[in-house]
This record gives sequence, C-alpha cells and structure tokens, in this order.
Amino acid sequence: MSARGLTLATLGLTCLLLTQAFAQSAGSASEQEKALKEQIATLQSQLAALQAQSAGKPAKPTAPKPTAPKPAGANLGTGDFSRFATQFNREHGYSEEAKPVVQPPKPDACKPQQVYLRSDSIDNYLYGVTPASKAKGASISWLNDYEGHAQTLSIDGMASFLMFSDLCPKTPQDRGTFASGWAIAPFVEAHGKLLSPRTAKEQSSLKSGVQFQAEVSSVGGFPARQVFTFAPYHQTDFRGLGRIEGLSARWDLYDADRHLGGYIPEPGSPLGWFVQLQGEADLRRVEDVGVTALTKANYAWLGGTSRLSLFLFPGGTGPEWLQGRASFLQSVSWFHDADGHHPNISQSVSTLKYALTPEGSSSLALEYTSGTAKDTLEKSRQILLKLLYAY
Repeated sequence: MSARGLTLATLGLTCLLLTQAFAQSAGSASEQEKALKEQIATLQSQLAALQAQSAGKPAKPTAPKPTAPKPAGANLGTGDFSRFATQFNREHGYSEEAKPVVQPPKPDACKPQQVYLRSDSIDNYLYGVTPASKAKGASISWLNDYEGHAQTLSIDGMASFLMFSDLCPKTPQDRGTFASGWAIAPFVEAHGKLLSPRTAKEQSSLKSGVQFQAEVSSVGGFPARQVFTFAPYHQTDFRGLGRIEGLSARWDLYDADRHLGGYIPEPGSPLGWFVQLQGEADLRRVEDVGVTALTKANYAWLGGTSRLSLFLFPGGTGPEWLQGRASFLQSVSWFHDADGHHPNISQSVSTLKYALTPEGSSSLALEYTSGTAKDTLEKSRQILLKLLYAY
C-alpha cells in the first residue's frame, strides 16, 4: 500500500471512530458535541481533498470558518464576567458602571508626595520612606461638657510640606559611604489641649520651623542608611502666649534587612515588625513660658526615642478582617537637661491600632500615655480612645 493510500485509510478510520463517539455521546454536554462536530468536519474536509488529489482532480478551496465577533467592550475588564458586565451596563444606560476600573498609579519613591500629616518627626524619616500605613498618624478631638460648661480641643500631630528633595542620586559601585538623599520641609507641629474656659490644667505646644534632612548610606556596611536632621523652630502655645526659640538635631538609623527603621515583608508571615531609633539634641531658650510648665531659662535636652512597631498578618494570611489592619506601637523617650534646669524626664506611649481602611491611613486607636512631655513638661497618666489619620 502506498503512503497516500495509508493516509486515506487512516483518515477514514479516524472519521468513523469520531462519528461513533459522537453517536454514543448524544447525552453529553453541548460543548463536547460542538468540539466533536468541528473535529469531524475538519477531518472530512482533509479526506475529501486527499481523495480528489488521488483521482487527479483539483481540490476545492475551503473557505476559512468565520469567527464570531467579540462583543462591544471586549477589551474592557480582565475576564468574561467583567466584559459582559461592562456590555450589560453600557446597553442598559449605566454609563458610570460601564467605565473600566482605573488602577491608581504606584507611588514613585524618587518623587514622593509633598504634603504629610503624621504624629511626630519619627514618622517622617527622609519624607517618603515611611508609608502612611506604617506611620502612627495625627489626631484631633473636640469635647463639649454640658454639665461642666466647658469645651476641650485636643490636637496631636505634625503637618509638613516637602518643598525640595533629591531622594534618588546616583549610587556608586564601590563599597563605601556616600550621600544618598536630602530633603527640605517646612513644618507645623502641635501637641496639647485648648480649654474653654481656661484652667490651670491647660498645657500646649505649637511649633513651626523648617527641617533640613540629609541621608548618608553605606554600601555593604552597617547601618545601611542614616539620616541627620537639623530643624530651627519657633515655639508658642495654642493661645500664642509662649515665646521659645530653639534648634533640634536628630539622628535616625535605617536598615531594612535588620528590621531597623523598616522591614521587607515576607509572603505568608503572620507577624511583621521593625524598630526605630532616634537620637536627639534639643537646644532652646524660653523667653515667655506661655501655657506650659517650662521656666524662663535655657534648656539643652540630650536623649532620644525608640519605637517598636508590630503588624499582625501583614503577608495576607489569617482572617481577612485582620490582614494588615491590626498593629501595636510602643514608644519610649528619655532626655537629660545638660544645663541642669530640670531633672531627667521620660515618657512611655503604648498604642493599639486597627486600620479602618485597606490602605491603613485611617485607624481607631487605644492609647496609654505615662510620663512627662519634653515640649511642655506636662506630666500625664491616661488612657485615650482616638481616631488617627496619616497621609
């Protein structure tokens, strides 16, 4: 038997087997029937062409099978459900629902946002490094005591405007230390209460100034990055009575591989954490104490602040309502007055947060504060439930 005869016999036997299979699958699903019909038609077309060639007749050209046109809007959405839902909304006049979902652009680390609303300076490591979801955030509250005929406004936060910056200079190839970024940002920082009518318990601090930040990185060294901040400022209180001039210098460390200042999330990890360390020297001259517990003197505070941040189920595991939403922050600060006008002071702040939004910018927090605040020398020991917002 020739090769052409063998091919004809093989195609004929294949058509016979597929026809029998189709007859036996009469009760199968319509998709299977459609697939079998298409295979039989293709093989029969090939068999007819070979038979015509063996008889010396030219084969009839086979017209390509027309394909069903895609429904309008098929390029919208990512799957059949999205495409047909979009088509249905368009045909029934729901123009807004028919529009494709536009994903927000990913933030550019080299061109960060310009406006920041955070808790304090430790939340603003070289503006743009600490995301809003990992920052503590600012808070504001208003209390109206109808029985005591008094009102209380409480503010705890820092607003900054990133005016100039260069966060992505060229990185050298050789090991060593190099300047890796800088930022200039005016800021306003407020902490305390405003009471009406005013009482002796009222204490507040209102600062305004400019932060000059410079980062130094080390290729292959430790720490990987460190930021030096110099911030001249003017301080008063919520009533504008105080008059204090000062200069603060801070030193922050960052090494994500060692959970210092930040960390690299691990997929599936039930717990994420990092530690922030900030050394500080704060020199100030008090000309008018205003609504604070300060005295009219010079202060030279030397010390620092440490903060531990824990995040529950940051890697997408665990209950959905807890994934990346629950966190705990523990801050401890200690300062010594080198001028000797005030004994050593310390403060501890424990914050339990639950993010109300997926991106983590808004959260409900239960906070316990104990110790003395450096800016006002106000002593406190209290538990407060408040709403936090970071941007």
